[in-house]
Amino acid sequence: MAATQPHRAKAKESPWSVKRTQDAAALVERFGPDAVEWLDLFLADYVFAGEPLDQVMTEARRLGELPARPVRSWFNDD
Repeated sequence: MAATQPHRAKAKESPWSVKRTQDAAALVERFGPDAVEWLDLFLADYVFAGEPLDQVMTEARRLGELPARPVRSWFNDD
């Protein structure tokens, strides 16, 4: 029977995850939470959910201690 390791090593963050967090922190630091919120809501009309820029803005909202972006129920990407 194989032995199990009670303390698994924490998975190393991907380079993309690190870069995304750095970019998001820079946005919050440079522009502040109010501008991050405005920019995120503006870009949400032009950027698909889950794309790299969307992920950066979502992280910036989190770092800026902003609430999650409101869900647009009317959105249709056809």
